[in-house]
Order: sequence, then C-alpha cells, then structure tokens
Amino acid sequence: MTFKIAERKLSNKTLADQSINESAPSSWHQWTTTINNNNNNNNNNNNNNNNNNNNNNNNNNTPLLGPPRVKDRPAAHWTVIYDWMQGRRSKCRGFCRAPHIEHNPGEGRHSTGIDFASHRRFEASQGAFTQWYKTGVEDRGKLCVYYNQREAGKNYPYTAPALCPICGNPLAHVYYRFSSPALRPMCGGLKTERLASTHYGTQKRIEGLEYVFGVIGIPVVELSLAIQQAGLNYVGMRNEQSACYAAQAMGYLTGKPGVCLVVSGPGLVHALGGMANAQANCWPLLVIGGSCPQDHEGIGGFQECSQVELSRPYCKYSARPPSPALIPLHIEKAIRLAMYGRPGSSYLDFPGNILSQQVEGDCLSTMVRVNPPPRPWADPSLIQQASKLLMTAKKPLIIIGKGAAYSGAEHAVKELVTLCHLPFLPTPMGKGVIDDAHMFCVASARTMALQQADVILLLGARLNWILHFGRAPRFNPQAKIIQIDICAEELHNSVSAKVAIQADIREAVKQLTSELISNSWVHPLSANWFPTLQLKCENNRVTVAKMIADTAPPLNYYTVFHHIQEIIPKDCIIVSEGANTMDIGRSLLLNSLPRHRLDAGTFGTMGVGLGFAIAAALWVRDYAPGKKVLCVEGDSAFGFSGMEIETMFRYKLPIIIVIVNNNGIYGGFDKETFSSIQEMGQITKVTPPQSLTVDTHYERLMELGGGKGHFCTTIPQLQGALKETLQVKNRPSIINVMINPSADRKPQTFSWLTESKL
Repeated sequence: MTFKIAERKLSNKTLADQSINESAPSSWHQWTTTINNNNNNNNNNNNNNNNNNNNNNNNNNTPLLGPPRVKDRPAAHWTVIYDWMQGRRSKCRGFCRAPHIEHNPGEGRHSTGIDFASHRRFEASQGAFTQWYKTGVEDRGKLCVYYNQREAGKNYPYTAPALCPICGNPLAHVYYRFSSPALRPMCGGLKTERLASTHYGTQKRIEGLEYVFGVIGIPVVELSLAIQQAGLNYVGMRNEQSACYAAQAMGYLTGKPGVCLVVSGPGLVHALGGMANAQANCWPLLVIGGSCPQDHEGIGGFQECSQVELSRPYCKYSARPPSPALIPLHIEKAIRLAMYGRPGSSYLDFPGNILSQQVEGDCLSTMVRVNPPPRPWADPSLIQQASKLLMTAKKPLIIIGKGAAYSGAEHAVKELVTLCHLPFLPTPMGKGVIDDAHMFCVASARTMALQQADVILLLGARLNWILHFGRAPRFNPQAKIIQIDICAEELHNSVSAKVAIQADIREAVKQLTSELISNSWVHPLSANWFPTLQLKCENNRVTVAKMIADTAPPLNYYTVFHHIQEIIPKDCIIVSEGANTMDIGRSLLLNSLPRHRLDAGTFGTMGVGLGFAIAAALWVRDYAPGKKVLCVEGDSAFGFSGMEIETMFRYKLPIIIVIVNNNGIYGGFDKETFSSIQEMGQITKVTPPQSLTVDTHYERLMELGGGKGHFCTTIPQLQGALKETLQVKNRPSIINVMINPSADRKPQTFSWLTESKL
C-alpha cells in the first residue's frame, strides 16, 4: 500500500505525485521514504519542481523517526486529513466547495492505513470500496495531503495528532459539520476556508482567555470543540446560570473575563441572571450566545429570541457581528469593555448561519490585542485635600470594598493602615485585603464604627444597601466622606463626598500614603477612638463565645462556624451562600488573603455558591496547587444548584461543601412540629412557605459519583468529617450539618436594613 502526497501549484496547474511507501514496522513511528521518479518526471513540467525532486531522491530509503517530512516543502502549508467513507458515494457530505482531488478505490483487494487512536497498522476488509474527499481547504499554493483510512465497517475513534504528519508543525484542529462529525487537523499559514466558529476559537486563544463555562446544544456544538482545539479550557456545567456564575468568578479571580457559552433562546434567558450578577458585582464576563439562523428570524425560527436587545440592560456591551469577517473586531471590543473602567459583562450573539459559514483567511480583520486596563492616577490636588481631611480627623475609619480587592491593592492598603494606625472594616468581599485578624480590623464593632466615625475613607466600596447608603441612623450624618473609585459615575452616589477621586484604588492609595508620610502624620493610638473600638470588639467576642460554647445538639450557627474555622487552613478560599449562613459566617469564618471570599455579593443572588466554588477550584488547580476550597451553603441555597455536584465529580474538583441545614429558608421546623402543621388542612395551604423537608440527607448526593457523604449532628462528628475531607484530592465532599431550626443571630442593634426575615 502507498500513501500518496499530492502537491498542487496553481501557477502552472501541474500536479506532482510522490509515493511514500510504508514498510511493515512494529511501530507506526518508523517510516521509510521512497520517491517514484517515473511519476515525478511524467507529471512535472517545471524545472524548479524537477530540481526539488532530484534533491529528494538523494535521501531515498532513509529511515525516519516519526512521520515523513518533505524538506523542500515550504514552512507555510496546510495539511488535511481526508475522510474515508464506506459505500458508493459520489458527493461529499460536508462543506466541500472544490472538486475532489483524488478518487482512490484502493489497490487491488486490500488497503492499508494508520489509526491514530491506537497507533497501529490495519488492513481494510477484502474488496473495500473507498473514496477520498476534499473537506473545505482551498487549492491555493502547495497543498499537503496526508491520508488516514479506517477499516471498512468499523467506526474507529479518531484522535488527531498534535503535529502535522508531513511537516511536523503544530496542528490547529478544525471542526466540520458532517452527518458523522470528525475533526480535521490543519497546520501552516496559507489562505484557507475556515468555519467562523473555528476562527472565533483561535481569536480567543490569542486574547489569552483561559476558561469557558457552558451548556452546549444547537448551534454552538462546533464552537465548543473549536474552543478546546484553540487551547482553551472548556467546563461543561449543568445549568446556564451556574455556568455564568462560574465564568464571572473566574474573571474576578484572574482579572480577565471568564467566558460563558450558551445556546439560543432559553439558554441565553437562563444566563441573564448571571449577567446581571456580574454587572452588579463589577466582575469581567463575556457571554457568547448562539441564536437561530438569520433567515429564520420573523418566521418562527427554532428558539428565536431578540437576544441582543434582551441582554443589553444587563451588560456593558451587547452586539451581533454582522459577518464572520467582523468577529475579531467585536471580540476585541467585548473583552476590552468587560475589563476597562468598572468591569462588567459583555454579550456577543452568533446566529447559526454565521457560526457555520466558511470565510477566506485573508478577508478576516486583524485582531487588535487587548492590553491590560489602564490604572489612572489620582489628581495630586485631590490627594492633598484627602490627606488634609484625614489629618484633621479625630475618629477616622477606612472601609475596604471588593473594588480594592479586584484592583490588587492589598499591599498598598496594608501599608496605609499600618503606617498611619487607621482602623478599618471590610465589606463582605473586601475581607482578606488585610487579614481579618489584623489589630486594626474593627469589623466586630461595625455598628459603633459607622455611627461615630467623623471622616470615612471609602476604598472601592459603594454606598449601596450593603453600607446602608451611607445615611443615618447607621452612619454619622456629620461624617465627611473621602471616596476613591475607578468609576467616575459612582462618585457622590447616595451621599455627597467631601473629596471624590476617580482613580485606580492601588495607585491612589500609594499616592495618599506617600502624602501622609511626607507630613509625618500618624493617628495617635492614645486617642480615645481606637481603644473604644477595641473594647466594643472584645465585648462582642464575649457574647459570641457563650454561643460557641453551647455544643449540645441541636447545634447553633456560632458553634458550627467556630469549629469549622479551627480546622480549615488559614489560606483556603471560602465561598459562602445563604441567609443566616452567610451573614453569621462572615464574622466567624476569617480571611487572611485577598480575593479568597466569594458570596452573594451586591446583587444578593442565591444559587451562586457551587458555580463560584467550581471556578475557585479550577483557579487553585492552575495557580495555587494544594490550596483548599470550602463552600458553606445554607440548605435552601444549596438547592438552587445542587446538581453541579456532578460537574465537580466530572472534573475531579476537591471542593468541600458544608451544608448548614435548618430545614428551611431563614428557619424551619423540627420533625414533630412540621408533621403536625401539615395535618392541619390541605397541604399546599398549611405548609409554611419558608419550610423545607425535615432532615433532608443532601450528603447522599455523593453516591452519584461513587462517594460517601457525612451527616453530622454533633461537633465531634463535624470535626471528624472536616479532617477526613481535607485529605481528599480528586473529588468533592459533602458535610450535611443539622442545626436547630430555630437558631438565629445574636441580638442586633439594627436588623439588616430594618427588614423582617420571618
């Protein structure tokens, strides 16, 4: 059997056939090349071609390690694997637009080929009828063809080689839609027809994005494969909302947009909650949505939906590239806008006909590389005003928001706090910018600090509902605000700032620290302000300690969180979601590092927990191997995305999920009370809306992946379960902790936003 390599040059319309004979080695990596002089001389009418063939003849019968390489072949060429189809077919089933290069019914009674999946030789069955078809590569310049034949009647799994079998160059794998899909490897640099979906995947690789989360279906199946072949990581989720949550969390952790891939219509609608959450949290996110073909719009197309208009209120940029040639421009703009200024979400819409359309390589727009976002410095005159105001303060306070965490300002902020002796309190996801255990952290005296501070420095924190809008009675109405934010539109919101600075948090804090140090200013520790806050913190710790000491079943929140904190590593990433679970856990589960706490955030979204945890675990795998991810969920919150446990099993993510189970939303009932209530009348009219099934064994979801969960009702059981799960390396763990359904927070001076929680 001979493998034939066909070279075609359009300049003189000649075809040179070379025969490469395969010996019968034990391994397919050993080859022998032989040049058929007669065929070359008969088919070549060009002196240059004859010279090249003569050079090749000098190396006849030279054994090579690896596939054959043709020395005189230019570095830029394309390699295409021809599809073998059984039966008497005369037409290609794919996107073939040019004449078939060769019709080869086999030689005699047998044909021989190479199966890349098993790296072995095989012979086709006797009398096999084979044809070779062209699969979407234009005849421009030299075309390098390598045959891959499969045995008749058998569907061998095809695994494309990493390198071109002819020239050794890396292969970029292109997915073509056939009735029986197959990957077609290509390499080199000549012009070619490519699917728009493949070009999109390639451009994303150029932009340096790392992860795509999604749920595939029509029309984005090919795109998902092209994304992987372009070198990105694809993570298949069980729901578009969770995929969107995971993508934005990855964007927050890396500073580069996470990508979410969704199908048309309902797929995009499911992702809107995630897009709104990313926009509210100011996290970079790029959502890619397939949509119905453009020629089906207005006539009831499959999953037809006005997706660009629908997504526009929830993102910074929403667009549909009008042609494949403009895909690079829109990708660049979507990524740039998701990152620049205040980060947020972007949406790109790709109709099915655009994704499957073939385009000329030379008609594609040049992709402009997206540079890192600029870090604007603060106006020096405003820095001077801010420093003068701080130096006059008797009760200064710094509030650290997640904007400071995203900016990477941890070192600058810690230097400001330490050198100037300024008390601080973090917002929920500002925790860890400075260690929660730092001596100047006054989070345990939050109410007093906000009510009495006379000068407040806001670092990437917004005066929204989380900070009670900066208004009385939670804030001192006479307090002067120094506000530093990357977004000019955020300045003076809710409360007018005395000094408003639009700048990057990290750079502005460096400038402010330098100005204060140049004036030799340090807030005196002997003043009454800091000792008063310390005393309040200590009093609150005494109150909490009494609740921690109560370890008798049924357990309470405080003792559960305290004993979790005692065992988990100090540097672990904590994902927290729920009502009381999240609120109480914030004060007891401490963070020592920035961007190591993820929770419901500004939008207060329930259902984010498992998606966030998946992103965190993947980030840990790439950037901090060995670090642990702890996902603390209320039982109600866990129900929003519980099936993502299968995703964790599939990708071998050692996430520790602790479910704090109180049988309800905010609170439930014990078994006896719940049964009595349901017997009082029609079940849907008497079952309390906040109640859930009593003592639900969520830990049994571990059996989905062949594991075993932990059901805990006592502190020793919880301690043992935590120690055991910390040793798990390649699968998730679930610890289901039952607490008193009536367990609540310690008495609060102000209920949260003065709103009832049943």
